[in-house]
Amino acid sequence: MKNILCILILFNLVWSSCEKKGRGTVFDTHVDAMILNSQGEDLLAGNLDDQIDYFDIESLKVVDATTGRESDIGPDKKSYVILSPEGGYDKYRLRVYLNPKANPSILYLDWGNGNNVDTLNGKIESTGNNHVCTQVALNGTTVWNGSEINQERVITVVKSKETKSK
Repeated sequence: MKNILCILILFNLVWSSCEKKGRGTVFDTHVDAMILNSQGEDLLAGNLDDQIDYFDIESLKVVDATTGRESDIGPDKKSYVILSPEGGYDKYRLRVYLNPKANPSILYLDWGNGNNVDTLNGKIESTGNNHVCTQVALNGTTVWNGSEINQERVITVVKSKETKSK
């Protein structure tokens, strides 16, 4: 009887330790945005003569509303990255990262000196170590809903000369 009890205890210890391996934290909270003008031209491509009339990408600040500071959640503590056209995309994309600790997670996309700000609001579902964005709103309007399986989180932001930073 002692042998069976020892085997069961040993088996339980081995089984418990195996379950813990491979458990990590999943952060799926990025949002990709294609930034276009009203003619559908890619403002991140850097090839438009009048692109500076819309915004200067070097002036972009992504501010986390929770902390009031520029976001540092992205790779290398950057607030955003620019993704080149690839796969099924023919335009550049701006990738920002929602705060997985805030629900909703609100980011302010400040395109210049504060005169031109878009608000990105993301709903985050957290289960254990998993944090997944399930809905995105731009300036109060839902622009992405993750209820459809395999739907990529890509939105379109249209900038006009009237909303440029001065």
